[in-house]
Amino acid sequence: VASAVVTPLTLYRQAYSFSVGYGLSVFAMGFSLLKVFQDSMIVTSSSTSLLLVSAILFYGIRLASFLLVRELTVPSKKKQLDAINKTPTLKRIPFAMSVSLFYAFMVTPALYLCRSSSSSAALTGK
Repeated sequence: VASAVVTPLTLYRQAYSFSVGYGLSVFAMGFSLLKVFQDSMIVTSSSTSLLLVSAILFYGIRLASFLLVRELTVPSKKKQLDAINKTPTLKRIPFAMSVSLFYAFMVTPALYLCRSSSSSAALTGK
């Protein structure tokens, strides 16, 4: 999921792999966790996984929107990010894949919490 977000943004502008791409990939992974484990999050009495996924969604969209607005409104940041954008397009793909793998590992603890909540809901019959 992270590579589906980070790779196109990195091809567009390499600096987006660390800024807007990070925020949007975290949001996309949180959204996919919400969709996959939606039934177990709502049914179980423990709302820890729902709160964590909601926090991930909020964090991802807040960070991406802040960084995008900052780049569009602050001229010095725009120049700084344009200076990074020098790598040829095809050489950005392996870089984007490794960065997206790193972002996926950062959201893995939330996946484990959702899975444990899901399996405990199946065991208790809720």
